[in-house]
Amino acid sequence: MATSTGGSTGPVEPSKVLDFLRVVGGLKRTKRTGWVHRGVDDPESVADHSYRMAMCAFLADGDAYDRNRVMKLAVVHDLAESLVGDIAPHQKVSNEDKARMELEAMERITSSIGHEAIAAEILDLFTDYEEQRTPEAQLVKEIDKFEMIVQADE
Repeated sequence: MATSTGGSTGPVEPSKVLDFLRVVGGLKRTKRTGWVHRGVDDPESVADHSYRMAMCAFLADGDAYDRNRVMKLAVVHDLAESLVGDIAPHQKVSNEDKARMELEAMERITSSIGHEAIAAEILDLFTDYEEQRTPEAQLVKEIDKFEMIVQADE
């Protein structure tokens, strides 16, 4: 990954890649709050959850969905939690506050990438998922629920 001359059209600067991956790595250490709250031994992390969602998305087949977009949505949908944590209903944070906190986190994360096109794509994917604008985002919402059921079964 060579250093970009403009920061927005060429490759991402290596130092920015490392910074971004450190933020993403926070998902590996963020346990799913619902499982922690219920006293589950060795609860999955947000990264565990997102990975299995991406694998579920990989199985999306047919002409009804853009499978690549479904996979990207699955990977990005909980990225804000690397900064704000996994906010669960029992924490009594209003939907408006949760949405604001997560959007601010995503803006912070994407602004640090140093590549306008990649940052815009990640933010668009996150916003699509939150607003349920596309059939792909709606499918990922269903995958999110399905993955939780699979995890509960385990």
